[in-house]
Amino acid sequence: MQKCIDSTISGRNLDHDYLLWIKTHAIRFGLKGVTFFKNDGSIKVVAEGEEKNLLFFINKLKRGRYFFHFSLL
Repeated sequence: MQKCIDSTISGRNLDHDYLLWIKTHAIRFGLKGVTFFKNDGSIKVVAEGEEKNLLFFINKLKRGRYFFHFSLL
């Protein structure tokens, strides 16, 4: 079943390499969506895919050193 997450990642020193790391894992889990920097320096992630793949993706993002907030829709 297709689901969607809407998430924000915030913290110090978020950079382009971290953005690419997120995109790489989204592709690895077969997800579609967008990832971009917001004006406040946080990263917005909206991803869609199979629920189990989204859960794997969320767990991967939670392991980082940044604050991660998400909603599973």
